[in-house]
Amino acid sequence: MPFSRHYRILQWRIKRRLDHYEARITDLLYGRVKAKGRLWILWWFLQGFEWLFGLIVSWRLWLYQNRILKQQYLGCMVVVIGNITVGGT
Repeated sequence: MPFSRHYRILQWRIKRRLDHYEARITDLLYGRVKAKGRLWILWWFLQGFEWLFGLIVSWRLWLYQNRILKQQYLGCMVVVIGNITVGGT
C-alpha cells in the first residue's frame, strides 16, 4: 500500500498549496496585502477585468435609461437570487 500513502501525501500537498494561493488572492482582492512581485501582475490583470465589467454594466444601464433597449414584461413575478449569471453562488 505504499502507492496509496504517497498519493495521499501528494494530494495533501497540492491541497495545501491551492489553499495558500486562494488565501493570497483573496487578501489581494480585499486589499489586505499590497501587490508586489507576481501578485502585482495578477492585480493589474484583475483590475483590467474590473474596469471592463464596470464599463459594460454602465453602458447597458445607459441603454435601458435612454430606452434604446426595451424592458420585457413576463406577466409573472420574478425572484432574483444573487448574481448567479456573473459567477456568484
